[in-house]
Amino acid sequence: MAFAAVASPPPSLSLFPTTTTTSSWSSIHKLKNGSYCAKKPYSLTIKASLDEKTPKSTAGKQSSWVSPDWLTSLTRSLTLGGKKDDSGIPIAIAKLEDVSDLLGGALFLPLFKWMNEYGPIYRLAAGPRNFVIVSDPAIAKHVLRNYGTKYAKGLVAEVSEFLFGSGFAIAEGQLWTARRRAVVPSLHKRYLSVIVDKVFCKCAQRMVDKLQADAMSGNGVNMEAKFSQLTLDVIGLSVFNYNFDALNTDSPVIDAVYTALKEAEARSTDLLPYWKASVHLDLLGIKPLCKVIPRQVKAERAVTVIRQTVEELIAKCKEIVESEGERIDGEEYVNDADPSILRFLLASREEVSSEQLRDDLLSMLVAGHETTGSVLTWTLYLLSKDSSALTKAQQEVDLVLEGRPPTYEDVKNLKFLMLCILESMRLYPHPPVLIRRAEVPDVLPGDYKVNPGQDIMISVYNIHHSSKVWDRAEEFIPERFGTEGPLPNESNTDFRFIPFSGGPRKCVGDQFALLEAIVALSIFLQNMNFELVPDQKINMTTGATIHTTNGLYMKLSRRQSKLASLASSSPSRCQIRSFSKPFALSNQIAISLAASFFNKGRSSRNELREREREREREAAMEDESSESRKKAKLAIIELANMISVPMSLHAVVRLNVADAVWQGGVNAPLSAAEILSRLPPCTFSSSASDPENLQRILRLLSSYGVFDEHIVAAAGGGGERKYSLTEVGRTLVTDADGLSYGSYVLQHHQGALMRAWPLVHEAVVDPTTEPFAKANGEPAYSYYGKQPEMNELMQKAMSGVSVPFMRSMLDGGYDGFDGVRRLVDVGGSGGDCLRMILRKHPNVLEAINFDLPEVVAKAPAIPGVTHVGGDMFKSIPNGDAIFMKWILTTWTDEECKAIMSNCYKALPEGGKLIACEPMLPKDSDDSHRTRALLEGDIFVMTIYRAKGKHRTEEEFKQLGLAVGFSNFRALHSVDYFHTVLEFQK
Repeated sequence: MAFAAVASPPPSLSLFPTTTTTSSWSSIHKLKNGSYCAKKPYSLTIKASLDEKTPKSTAGKQSSWVSPDWLTSLTRSLTLGGKKDDSGIPIAIAKLEDVSDLLGGALFLPLFKWMNEYGPIYRLAAGPRNFVIVSDPAIAKHVLRNYGTKYAKGLVAEVSEFLFGSGFAIAEGQLWTARRRAVVPSLHKRYLSVIVDKVFCKCAQRMVDKLQADAMSGNGVNMEAKFSQLTLDVIGLSVFNYNFDALNTDSPVIDAVYTALKEAEARSTDLLPYWKASVHLDLLGIKPLCKVIPRQVKAERAVTVIRQTVEELIAKCKEIVESEGERIDGEEYVNDADPSILRFLLASREEVSSEQLRDDLLSMLVAGHETTGSVLTWTLYLLSKDSSALTKAQQEVDLVLEGRPPTYEDVKNLKFLMLCILESMRLYPHPPVLIRRAEVPDVLPGDYKVNPGQDIMISVYNIHHSSKVWDRAEEFIPERFGTEGPLPNESNTDFRFIPFSGGPRKCVGDQFALLEAIVALSIFLQNMNFELVPDQKINMTTGATIHTTNGLYMKLSRRQSKLASLASSSPSRCQIRSFSKPFALSNQIAISLAASFFNKGRSSRNELREREREREREAAMEDESSESRKKAKLAIIELANMISVPMSLHAVVRLNVADAVWQGGVNAPLSAAEILSRLPPCTFSSSASDPENLQRILRLLSSYGVFDEHIVAAAGGGGERKYSLTEVGRTLVTDADGLSYGSYVLQHHQGALMRAWPLVHEAVVDPTTEPFAKANGEPAYSYYGKQPEMNELMQKAMSGVSVPFMRSMLDGGYDGFDGVRRLVDVGGSGGDCLRMILRKHPNVLEAINFDLPEVVAKAPAIPGVTHVGGDMFKSIPNGDAIFMKWILTTWTDEECKAIMSNCYKALPEGGKLIACEPMLPKDSDDSHRTRALLEGDIFVMTIYRAKGKHRTEEEFKQLGLAVGFSNFRALHSVDYFHTVLEFQK
């Protein structure tokens, strides 16, 4: 389910093990002088070094009507407006034979040819537009990661708006942020596990049943069409709980979806976007082109059919939800009767228009159906061409599934089949290109300049096929990714593998798509043999994804796995196979042992014992050398040395490395020596500083995703390590308000806190006193109060975390403050949160910042805010709503009830307590989100209260019920760490 590369999935979603903490691959990009930046890989098969220079282009020696005379000139004039080109980007010269592909054909094929002529970046004219074509992972990474600050979707939104409206697939700015946060929670782990059984398996089995009937005829079957029908049925049931029944019927809805997709494809490659003129002609009183030109008329009718169908489905589901009074009652809520995404969104009770909901669901319908169908088509094609890989995949399916349909847990064990799918997505990426538009002037890696308004086309196909990035790039080699360790993604391959895009607009449905594909393919391989129909030409055409030009025809026959055959055998035969030989062998062993005892006596028994001990020693030695044992020992060593990570992070914050690298947003890769040269002299206690030691720290943090490491070719040969900031590293950069997460890092590593950590075990032995108090003689809050510098740092750390969270909450569409006239912030410190709320919600006429007297005494004056000192365990000022952030977490259950009871007393009927707290998932996993929450829970136990804790949703709900709050809801989409909890009186 590609969902048009919408956004990053929630960390807790991942079924397939991925990681962003280590980078197996590094940045390789061609510089203007022809050299390349490269780092030797150590796990996956890519090119290790790139010494050759790009060959000089011979294009343009033969004049044609396409390029030297007018296309290239047009590119220069449109781009520069007569100004001198100082971008450093070469201009590609098209030839006559390239025109067919440019005019609606396989656009990515000439882009690949020109990459080999002009290098990893060049400019190309396409009608009245020109594109900068990017085929370099480092530049792609820069553009994709800077969406929202430097780049937007641009052309993608223009060509798709007729279909998607304001859906989250093409929305920009705050609308996209709000819609993404509404949609992402619906794709949680439990939803995926339910949908595998209820939808994926059943739809795939229906397809196989139909194909087995087709196989009897002996005719070729167009598998591209079958997979497209399958994925439309899947997406219909998964998103709407609606069965399109595309495998059996030709309904108007199916035809309309295909027509709309074709129109979107056509618009994406139209040289002259005449369809845009419809709006302008309508304003002039002229009949719009969409009502005149046949293709446009057909597309408009198709969109009308789709929208009406979706609107009817929404209305029907909304009526059911309202009649049943359904509400989401947990972070991973699924309605067992209807587990669809539509049902989840309606049950969340979010205030959203039916039109917006329709557009969001259309994004999922169209993008989700299109992408997975293409993935299945090309994976089947590649397997049909590689008998060895096919046999290996079938054997794995037989071994893991044992003749039954796959489960959610089975998918993890279908490792080779998953590698086949991923390698297929490398060779045939969907989409083959990604388009962004520059919003501000920018300098790309390699010192290439782009101006605002410049359309940039990232050729995923080129990156995936480049011999400068991959060894044996054009070959189908599933094993190149390795069967152990994390699956490849954009982060751990440093943007060499980007089938789901990357950066903020990465596809939210990547896990859904991979699950759907592997379930469908495993059931197909389990039941069918297949081979290509001879003498057919498999050519490619382009659009939203890569299609065949004329279909993919296969001859099919029924297949039964060996294990399935065994399972269907008679019980008596199975017993004979399973037990007769072992039973006979055990008799032989018993007889042999008896003879040994009676004939050889005590000495023989001693020899047997010695031989047994020797076998145990050999087994132990073998176990120590096994792969799993080696990995276990490595893992425990890493955990034991883990303190190096936070302490290295502490070091770069103390040295102010992030600001030195960032330099106003340039973020150019710097060596350790260059970074040190940018630090103020007061940073150093002596005149000497050590770049080598700084580099050691930066290397470690690069492996954890804080910095990007670049190996840049040095003038005297060899390579020099340089470092730039990742998205994680950028959180340490000081913003315009003087805030960053750097203060949070320093506050967590102060001496008083560090003294507490060796005593964590004391929280188990004696939970009445937290380790901090045992290490420092008194509880944390009273200790802070006596240490002005420490207290000041804590306040700054809280602001550094609170301000970004509040921005996310307020700009993400949270509506809990609407209608509130008097708002009380409990534990509001200096009043930063209230300041931001008042700016966003002028309806709040009176704001009370309530905290300890010594805290509010130092709070700055804020218009509209009254600072009130007091004790929340005694009483809380009255208000229409009470707001608190990270308060309940640091107290015991009984203390929480006391605080919440005072809140209840201070609220009128219908008033609400809005609490923003970290919330533990019901089940543990190894996602970044779960780990961060569990680590925070141990921090609370160690520093603040041995029985203070992070809680689950059910635990928070029970606290509210205990003090009288009858209504409760949890909003999970605001932030990955904090959850917004509403308790209503």
